[in-house]
Amino acid sequence: VDKRMSATNIATPEVLGRGDIPADGIALQLGTHNVRWRASDSAGNVGYSGLQRVDVRDTTRPTYAAGPPLVVEATSPQGTQITPKSLHAATANGTQFRGWDACDAELAVTQTSRQDGEGDWLPAADVIYQRSTNPGGVGNHTVRVLMRDDSGNSTLGTYEVTIQDTTAPTFSPLPTLVVGDDESDCVNSYIPRPRIEDNSFFPHELTVAPDKSDDFCWATSDAQGTRIPGPGGRVEGSIIVHDVTWTGCDPAQNCREAIQRVEVRRPTLAAEHTITVGGRAVEMGTYVNGTVTVRARLTRFSDECNDPRNAARSVWLPEPDQVDDGGEGEFIGLYTSDGDYLGTNVQLWHCDEFALVPNLTFGKDTILPEHDMEALDQASVDPENVDSWPRLFVGNKLDLGNMTVSDDRSGVRFIRVMLNPGQGGEEASEWGRELVVMQRTIAGSGRLIHGPAEVTDFTCREGAAPCVMVDGRPHLDLTKLRTFDRDQVRQHVLRIEILDFAGNRTIDDRYFLLRDYKRALTDVANRIETALLDAAEEDYQADLDEAKGHLEVSLSYWEARTGEGIGPDFSQRQIQWGPSFRRAERGVVALSRARRNRAPSYFRILETDISQAMIGQMQLYLDEQEELLNPPEGQDPNEDQIPEWWDETLEDARATLADARAQASGRRQSDRAADAYNDAAALYELRYDHLQRVTERTVAADESEDPVEDGELRDLVYALNNIIHSVIKEEIRSARDVSNAGGDQLDVVIRRLNQVQGCMDRLVRDNLNDRTFTLCYLDIVEIVHQLRQVQGALVETYTWRSLLAASVFGMLDISIYHSVNALVTFEGYDENPEALEALEQYRLGTEELRAGDVDVALNRYLANRCRMVVLYNEYYADPEDPSLGAINEDDYCDD
Repeated sequence: VDKRMSATNIATPEVLGRGDIPADGIALQLGTHNVRWRASDSAGNVGYSGLQRVDVRDTTRPTYAAGPPLVVEATSPQGTQITPKSLHAATANGTQFRGWDACDAELAVTQTSRQDGEGDWLPAADVIYQRSTNPGGVGNHTVRVLMRDDSGNSTLGTYEVTIQDTTAPTFSPLPTLVVGDDESDCVNSYIPRPRIEDNSFFPHELTVAPDKSDDFCWATSDAQGTRIPGPGGRVEGSIIVHDVTWTGCDPAQNCREAIQRVEVRRPTLAAEHTITVGGRAVEMGTYVNGTVTVRARLTRFSDECNDPRNAARSVWLPEPDQVDDGGEGEFIGLYTSDGDYLGTNVQLWHCDEFALVPNLTFGKDTILPEHDMEALDQASVDPENVDSWPRLFVGNKLDLGNMTVSDDRSGVRFIRVMLNPGQGGEEASEWGRELVVMQRTIAGSGRLIHGPAEVTDFTCREGAAPCVMVDGRPHLDLTKLRTFDRDQVRQHVLRIEILDFAGNRTIDDRYFLLRDYKRALTDVANRIETALLDAAEEDYQADLDEAKGHLEVSLSYWEARTGEGIGPDFSQRQIQWGPSFRRAERGVVALSRARRNRAPSYFRILETDISQAMIGQMQLYLDEQEELLNPPEGQDPNEDQIPEWWDETLEDARATLADARAQASGRRQSDRAADAYNDAAALYELRYDHLQRVTERTVAADESEDPVEDGELRDLVYALNNIIHSVIKEEIRSARDVSNAGGDQLDVVIRRLNQVQGCMDRLVRDNLNDRTFTLCYLDIVEIVHQLRQVQGALVETYTWRSLLAASVFGMLDISIYHSVNALVTFEGYDENPEALEALEQYRLGTEELRAGDVDVALNRYLANRCRMVVLYNEYYADPEDPSLGAINEDDYCDD
């Protein structure tokens, strides 16, 4: 047999005997090869095969092993650059990873990482890595390794990077210091804190302390420096020398020591001084916010030399920002930099003698206090551009307790938060007077009197009605403020005033408009109408038209709310809330889609306006329900009107509304706000809306005062029937009118809805007859099934889904509940397998329905229809009673 490499036509065909072909084949290089086979027998007959194509491909990915983390010593507090690991074919260790391939000796390698673990992937050597902080330092940083072979197979691996700090801080050279002994028990001179740097921590994070072992009278250290001992030390002539050992440590407990020579000398000259700021004397131990001027003047000069008085010199500890020589032994030191100056002293030297001005203790602070009132982040507004103002919405509560007030220098001394400062007179009574909602004064403490660097615990000022405590935090209740003035442009002002112990005062005003749900719908619809003028032929024009239409329909539902007098304490119940909310939500969705189609980015604000207004309106609703559950002290509770499960239902709604507030986008906020309404008001609201009306009709029809049988269920039937008529059919008619495809299908749905209405009417008229309930069940299952089949013909699917979930499925649940319970009252039902199966299918379907698995439940109900009809005909049909006639089983049973 011979083999020919005809693809390259380079090699001479190799002739092999039958037994010469290795069992494991012949090694071929990567690529495409054509092989011809030659066969001969013992008689010398020879045959040739056609060309056989052999493709040799490499589809195996390279193999990767990370090895232990790459450990790098930190080089700067700002971060550290690294030399990434290198590739090695055989070994993975702390400086190299292992990578190898079955075919290629060399691999293309790319190493990337992300700055602070976020953002884009950058070359690993260009990233600045912060010091590792987790236990063991492993896992703070990750480098991604991409290896690719010549055939394009790639492997993605990672290894960890540890930025460690094992290096002690470094002291700058420590100069010899001379301090004056003022003959007190302890030397009160000030020596400055040494300068110290670290490879991974900033100077303010380092601790520096002197060795106090030889001193019984050492004063307290502070951030600027420390006092030195009087007794102790060693005598060198007329001076006492102390070797002060400083120990500097970083938070990683890497420490280093340095020794500083300090000479204690007794002053022999005299001096006088003044310390002022802005011409006023500085009280020692206090903070100031201006330039501190220290004037020191020699009043007695040295007799030991003939130097002129102008030859006097000064030594300042610490050194001022500026020193002026006033002549004749007078020196002026100007402290313009912020700092804590504890035990500051001035030495005025003449010849080899000096006078001491000791114990000047003061603080310099020019930094304004700060706050993070992020909820209202605009400090000023343009009255000509109302849209630039932050909008808040009635029903919401502004969390003032989420604010932090801070002052890192002298500390916070006084805080005040007020509404509408400076407002008074008749206009204020209509709009809103000046009102202090929070105020707090803090006592100072410490040798250098200061307040807290940060304040977070706030409480409402007594008597400030709009300020309410919620979960231990003060909130501004926006329901207690006016929404807008007659011109609808007036803004509220929320002012925060902070004073620190140096006298620095921060005053910030936050302006906001206050809108309700209706006004938000109107404002946004008007803004969309204006935007449409510039949207001709733009990709987002159709989206804006759709959004405007949704908001206008939402507004019409809102304005068509049921009137007063519907039920006790329920004058504001609205059966149109659900469809209004869902329409508003669809308007938000359309705005979001417009932005994706390159609409202006400010539309995001309009989305948030709608969603926040929905949240606020829903909060008002829940607050009202809460008052019914827990009426003010002195009022009778409405126990006879409130079912036991109401509180649990409201709790679910509150949780959903909290989730709405937590969402990042207006689209999600609006969706969850509408869900919260469904949680709270899907069925029981309608029940109470119609309670009085149904009761009055029943009493009028029956002059007796006996209670109506199944009255509670009858009330609910009325309520559900009402929402079918006033909401669902109108929505489907609207979809049919604008749908080019599916209009006939939707006509069938409308006719079926009419049948359901007739069924509900008969239920009330026939006193909840068992046959009627069974027929209602069959009709309702059928209509839901039809709606599911034609949902593609509905222009807007949100509405029918949400409304059916709140009403038609509610009827489904109720009618099945009544029918099944009626069907299992016959004697021996618990021995009838069909009855037991009907009950089990009802139980499973109801659990699925209440869990939101609507389609699954509907499929189960469809499959159970035949069983229900057979049971009814067997046990309840009565040929002599037209109201209990048999139901045609052929319509519901396949076989």
